[in-house]
Amino acid sequence: MSVTTTCPDWCECSHTEDHDEPCHDGPSWGSTPNMHDDDLDVTVAAGSTETGALRVYLNVKRSANLTPTQTREVARKLLEAASWVQNHSVD
Repeated sequence: MSVTTTCPDWCECSHTEDHDEPCHDGPSWGSTPNMHDDDLDVTVAAGSTETGALRVYLNVKRSANLTPTQTREVARKLLEAASWVQNHSVD
């Protein structure tokens, strides 16, 4: 079943595939590579859930091994994402 929805102006999703739930992809703050393996990065992004609530998404592939500098970078991205979600939430 495909659901047709109106996208908010911040939506970065192409919606080219059929979606069962009306969700939208917001901005991404990019990936921070793992210290030993680029395939084990940490990604911070924002978007909406099936209910329309905005959330911060933290994607950590397996176990991230970060230096203190990389950890501060991820923390900065999380704070920026949290501010974005708070500023774009309607509730």
